[in-house]
Amino acid sequence: MDGTCSSQPGGGSTCPSDSPHLYDSLSHLLDRPRSKCSAMGDGIELPQKVLFTPDRLNLDWTQVHPIGAGLKNMGNTCFLNSVLQCLTYTPPFANFFADRRAL
Repeated sequence: MDGTCSSQPGGGSTCPSDSPHLYDSLSHLLDRPRSKCSAMGDGIELPQKVLFTPDRLNLDWTQVHPIGAGLKNMGNTCFLNSVLQCLTYTPPFANFFADRRAL
């Protein structure tokens, strides 16, 4: 046992994910601007360069494209192909590469 979770008498658990108040205790971080998050003393510095600003990241489809034929497996590429095909039909990823600024 690694000590992260322990059982309590009566069937209870002390795992952090089981706490009903876990989301409530972290919800204030979701509404906070990114620049203020590093001031919390969490030890994580802000990146030197931001690649994807929220104003450039579009979560909806900007254009409609027909579905492609897929990729051909060339030996041990089946997992890579499946990941690329999933990402291709994920709006933020597809929009980023469909935009000419990405090239």
